[in-house]
Amino acid sequence: MDVAFRDMQRLSAVYYDVEFSAQARSVLFKHNQLSEIPGIKIWAIRKTGAGWQAPEDWTEVTDRAFCRNQTEISELVLIISNSDWQGGAKDLRPRSPALTVEDHDCTALVGNVDTEVNYHGRVFSVAVSGLRFTLNDPDPQDRYTSYILTGSPAVTWHASGTDEFGCTISGEMHLDPADGTVTTGLVNGSLVLDREEGDYNGLITGSDPGARMTATCGGAPSELVFPSNPILKTGFPNPKMGDGPVIEGEYVDPSENYGGRWTWHFEPAP
Repeated sequence: MDVAFRDMQRLSAVYYDVEFSAQARSVLFKHNQLSEIPGIKIWAIRKTGAGWQAPEDWTEVTDRAFCRNQTEISELVLIISNSDWQGGAKDLRPRSPALTVEDHDCTALVGNVDTEVNYHGRVFSVAVSGLRFTLNDPDPQDRYTSYILTGSPAVTWHASGTDEFGCTISGEMHLDPADGTVTTGLVNGSLVLDREEGDYNGLITGSDPGARMTATCGGAPSELVFPSNPILKTGFPNPKMGDGPVIEGEYVDPSENYGGRWTWHFEPAP
C-alpha cells in the first residue's frame, strides 16, 4: 500500500485507515522521508485489544516494523498534514512512505551460509544449512530488530590447500550445534537489522581449542592448531536490506591473512 501519492494543499490533512485481516502477520512502515518537507507531519494511531492507543508522531520515523504474533495491532490510522500556510501545495511523491503487509511471521529466520577463508594458501571452508535465528527483541517497534542463533546442525570446517612453505594442509574441526546459549553450544551467532538505516549485520562464530589440522611438508606430518574463523561475517559497511523479507548477500575480503568469501541466505521460517 502506498501511503500518499498526491499533492497536499496547505492547511490540509489526509487520513488512511488500514484494518488487518487474520492473514496479515507482519506490518512494515518504510521509506518515510516526509520530515524533509517543510510543514509536513505524520501521526499514527494504533488499535489493539485494549482499544485505540495514544497518537504517535512518526514524522521522523523512517521505518517501523510490527510482528503481529508478538505485538498486537488490529488497525492503523495514518494522518498526514500540511501546516505550511504560505508554501502552497506540497508534492509528497518523492518522499512518501509505504505500508507493507505480509502473510509470514517475523519471529524467526532460517537459511544457510557458505564460507571459504584463506590464509596464505591454506583454505578453510564450511557450508551450513538449517540455521535458525529467533527474534530476541524486547521492543519490536524499536529501530533495531535483534535475532539470536538458536538452531543449527553440527558444523564441520574443512582445511585444505598448500601454504607458502609448500606444506599440504588437511583436517577437520567439528562444532556442536547451536542452542541459543553461549555456555553449552560451540556455535553462536546474532543478526541485527537496523530499520532506520535499512541495513543489517550478522556474525556466527564457533571454535574448538582442541582441534588440530595436519601439515605435510615432505617429512613427517606435523599438527597445527585449527584457526577460529567466523562462519558468517557480513562485513563493513553493513549490507542493505531489500524490499522483501529475504536477507541475502555476499562479503568478500581480499586479504591473504584470513580473508575470504562469505555468502548467506535467510528467509522467514514457515
